[in-house]
Amino acid sequence: MKYLLFLCLLWSASPYAKKYGTNYQKALNFLEKHQTLLDQTAASLNIETAELNAVVFPELLRYNQLQDILETKALEQAYLRGLAVDFSIGPFQMKPSFAQTLEDRLDLEIDRSPQARLARLKTLEGQVFYLHCFLMLCQKEKLPTRWNKVELWSCKYNSGLDKTIEELAYWRQQKAFPYGPKVSPDNQDNYTDIALDYYAQFGPK
Repeated sequence: MKYLLFLCLLWSASPYAKKYGTNYQKALNFLEKHQTLLDQTAASLNIETAELNAVVFPELLRYNQLQDILETKALEQAYLRGLAVDFSIGPFQMKPSFAQTLEDRLDLEIDRSPQARLARLKTLEGQVFYLHCFLMLCQKEKLPTRWNKVELWSCKYNSGLDKTIEELAYWRQQKAFPYGPKVSPDNQDNYTDIALDYYAQFGPK
């Protein structure tokens, strides 16, 4: 099985399949496992599933469940005590502040307490719910010239909801994945490039 996986990655047209190896395959397996939920969510937004998947695919590449649990436990407790902490959680690496912004912008009629928000973020269904909300907001905005949907949505997802188009254009060029902008870009990639590559591989031909 490992040999077959190695061959699949070796023959892939994606340079990221080779670079991220088994993590790339794990990300694909995750999307396949939850395809029904993702298909339904994309259909409700009237977009292609590959567009939705592409936005979060880079996050799946760097997500490690055990590491996520170990690193967020103390931060979760601090957040629930009302301390000003923010952290990424779950397979789509969403922050509580991101979820709260979506709740407020859309004036969602749900329990907006930190406890309820964190509980939602700790389930896949909750993360897909917030991804749906994020893409709903994106669809309300006019697509800037020379940007396509996957490019804009993935860049905004990675860099922040409130970035101006100038700030997004700057972030679009930065190689800060997977370790962040404080680490040298020499051995890093651009988040949006990975999202676009996924869409090129698995979107409609």
